[in-house]
Amino acid sequence: MEGIDALCKFMGGSIRPHLGECERCPDVLKMGYKEAENWTGFTCSRKCVGSLIASLQDGKIPEYAHLIPGRLPPVPDDFRTFLRNVVSKGVELADAEFYEDDIQDAPPDLQRFMSGGRRVCHLKNWKNGAFLGSIFHHIQMNSPTEVELTTWDLFHGHMFVHATQKDNNLSCDLGILFHAREFPKELRRNRLGKVIPIGHGDAGGERDVRIGTQCSIHQG
Repeated sequence: MEGIDALCKFMGGSIRPHLGECERCPDVLKMGYKEAENWTGFTCSRKCVGSLIASLQDGKIPEYAHLIPGRLPPVPDDFRTFLRNVVSKGVELADAEFYEDDIQDAPPDLQRFMSGGRRVCHLKNWKNGAFLGSIFHHIQMNSPTEVELTTWDLFHGHMFVHATQKDNNLSCDLGILFHAREFPKELRRNRLGKVIPIGHGDAGGERDVRIGTQCSIHQG
C-alpha cells in the first residue's frame, strides 16, 4: 500500500497541508486495533503528502524539495513515548503525559499571533523544549532562503503523525511542518481584492499581525 499521511489533531488544531491540488487517498486507515479509535477520528489523508514523506524516508529527495544541510541533535526518547501514547491511548492522554498540568493564558503581546485559542502549556522536560528550539535555529541558519525567527516569519510548526499500514502491521512516525514567511505584507480578502494596508482597521488595526513584517509574496 502507498504511504498514507495521517495528520493528527494536536493541541486543539488540525493540520491540513496543501502540496498542490490532489485527491484524498481512497484508502483511509483501516486498522484492526482497538486503540485506533482513540486517534484515527482526528486524521485525514492525502496521497501527495504521503508520497513526499515516503520518498524522504527512502532517502529520495523530490525535485521540488530541498534538503537542509547539517545535523540535528538526537531526538529525545520522550517524543517516541509521546507517539506511542497517541496511537495506544489517544491524543488527550498523550498530551497529559507530555505537558505540565497547568494551562495558562499566553502573554497579551503574543495572543494576536495565535489561532485556535489563547492558552498555552509547557513541556514537562526542558530538554524536549531545547530540542524543538534547536530545530528552529537550524532552519534559520541553513535555509536556502532568508528566514528570520520572528512573529511574521518563522515562529511555529504543526506536529503530525504519518502512519503507514501493510497487511495488519502499523508503522507511525512523528513529524513537524514548519511555517515560514507566515505574514507577508499583501493581505487580501480574496484573490482579486485590493491589498489592505498594514494597520488598517479591516486588518485589526494595531493588532494587525503584519506590523513590522519584511515578508512579501513578491520575494524570490
